[in-house]
Parts: sequence; C-alpha cells; structure tokens
Amino acid sequence: MIKYRLRFEHVILVLAAFITFASIWYSNSLVKKLAAEEEKRVTLFAEVQKFIFESADDNCETNFLFNNLVKVNESVPVIIADNEGNAIYDRNIGDSTLSPEAHTQLVEKELAEMKANEETRPPIKVEYAKGKFQYIYYRESDLLRNLRNFPYLQLLVIIIFISVVFAVFYVSKKSQQNRVWVGLAKETAHQLGTPVSSLMAWNELLKIKAGETREELLPTLNELERDIHRLEIITERFSKIGSKPELKPVNIKELLENAVAYLEKRISAKSKVRIILENKFPDTKTVSMSRPLFEWVIENLMKNALDALSNSQGMIILRAGETSRHIAIEVEDTGRGISSANIKKVFEPGFTTKKRGWGLGLSLSKRIIEEYHGGRIFIKKSELGKGTTFRIHLRKI
Repeated sequence: MIKYRLRFEHVILVLAAFITFASIWYSNSLVKKLAAEEEKRVTLFAEVQKFIFESADDNCETNFLFNNLVKVNESVPVIIADNEGNAIYDRNIGDSTLSPEAHTQLVEKELAEMKANEETRPPIKVEYAKGKFQYIYYRESDLLRNLRNFPYLQLLVIIIFISVVFAVFYVSKKSQQNRVWVGLAKETAHQLGTPVSSLMAWNELLKIKAGETREELLPTLNELERDIHRLEIITERFSKIGSKPELKPVNIKELLENAVAYLEKRISAKSKVRIILENKFPDTKTVSMSRPLFEWVIENLMKNALDALSNSQGMIILRAGETSRHIAIEVEDTGRGISSANIKKVFEPGFTTKKRGWGLGLSLSKRIIEEYHGGRIFIKKSELGKGTTFRIHLRKI
C-alpha cells in the first residue's frame, strides 16, 4: 500500500508540473497573439489618421472611416498627443461614470505611464501638416494585462492544491502509522498471550508434580519446550519487522505441512472443520523466503479462514503450485465471504469485521509478501455465503 501511495504522489507531482507548464506555455502563446493583434489595431488606427490628414476635405467619407475604425478598437487604451506632448484625444481610458475633471486626470496619468515606457512601446508618429506631428500612444488592454498574470495565479492555485493534497496524505499517513503501531503492540500482546499463559500453567503443573520421576515429567517438559520455541518464533518475527530480512531456500512442502499441523491444534475436537493440503510441489522443492515471516503470513490467512467458518463447520483448503511465472499459494475457505464494499479494505491497518481482533494481520501479511519478498497477495475471489480465496504470488528464481 505504501508503494502504491508513493506512486500516486509521484503521478500527482508529474501531472501538476505538466498542467503548470502547459498552461503557462498556452497562456504566453495567447498573450503574444493578442498583443500582436492589438498592435495591428493601433497601427491601422494610425494609418487612417494619416489618410485623414492627407485628405483635402473633411468630408463624410473620411468621417465615416474614422468613426468605424474607432468602433473596431473597444479595448486598447489610445491617447493622441500634439507636438508639445499634450493629450488631444483618447480612447478606452476610464469609463462614462467619471467626471470630466477625473477623466482628465486619469488621461494625464495614463499618458505619463505610456511615455515612461517609450523604449519598449514607442508612440506612432503621424504628420498632419508640414513639420507638425501627432503622437499616438497606447498600452496593452486590461484583458491582455490580466491574461499575462493569469499563469502566475494558476501556478499559485496549483501549488496550494498540491500542498493541500500532500497535507492530507501526510495526515493520513501519520494516522495510518499510529494505527499500525497501536495494532502492532496489541498483536504482540495477543501473540505472546497464548504461550505465556501456557508457560504459567506448565509451571503450576510442575509444582504439583515436583515429586515425580523424570520419565513421568517428560510429557509436561516437552509441552513446555514447545511453548518456549513458540516464544522464540514470535520474537524472531517481530524482530524482523522494519528491516529487510535475509531470504533463504525453504522446503515449501514442510512449511505448509507445519502450518496445517499448527492450525489443527487450534481446532476443537468437536469441530467439523476439515483442513485439506493440495501440494503440487515435489518433496525437495525449495523457495527463497524468510521462513519466520512467511509462516506468519500463512498462519494469518488460515486463522482468518477458520474465523470465517460459521458454527465450527466447513472446509479450509491450502493449495500450492506454480505457473509459468509465479510460485502460487492459495488459502480457500467455505465461510461467510467478504462483501464487495470491504474487499478493497481488508489489507488496510485497523480494518476488521471481527468482534475480537486488531485488524493488523492482513496488513502485516501484505507488507511481508510485497515489500520483503517482492511478491503479491490479493483476494482471488470471494462470494457472500460461499467463501473466500486468498492468493499469494512469489517470483520464480
């Protein structure tokens, strides 16, 4: 799950970077096109001004041409100044709500800014009489200015979005880690509880049998030894969590037979549960794995299968074989099944449908298989009232 989350975070970053650069490139392209278009309008305006000045008459045709040209430009601010730099005409400066005095002040302010930017946007010089000129000043429209700033606003929005997403991921990750640690502590207590209780019982029994001979005490000592060995296994399992374990060849047939024998001891004598091992591997077949951790996974799957059986009856099938690409192990039960709404949640830390349990077994199993063994664990199939099949894939070496 951690691996998929990291991939998702990388996808978010790449997607955000792509959207940002694509948006900036496209916006800049639009800005350049719009700026060129506005410059053409002002140039055309200047050409018509020149044509009007060169015309001998102030006739209806030239007035019609000027008035229609003015209508073409509804956005680019334009100011015509005389030889002395005084504004004599303006277009698209302010709006109709301004008083004449306020409008004059705004025009003067705009003209001063346009003159300050003469190096980057020089005015268009138009001769209206011999030796006399008018100067047409202009600047970018408000729309073009806003469009220039839009990519930066969009970049800010994307940065805020990414920050929020990663903040949510961080909180979720911390919450998940807290659930893992709490669950791990409870799982440790649960795992240690059974052998510790047994050791206490054996200790009391030894006190009672203190006067018996060694031969008479041998069965009790053997059971005591088994529980001590069980504690060693539990200790080894938890010691390997958090560090990558060394993988060694393990006889898969022996491992699976031990798992079945372990589960059979946990089943009541009155139970009608049948456990079947379908092993297709030869007796000498070995698989590279961490035995303590892999045994833990099989135990978790078989315990879940046993818990899923209602009224202590049903069947658990442990299958082992191989495909052209994988070592495949399945644990199937004929229990209550898993609803479609819960199938995607079963490997999440803290998720459980049982009244007793901490919802950590399958989460740890997934980490052991996928992160430590480079394999995959998943639900092959599940149907309510008919059972569930978990499947493990390990890479063939």
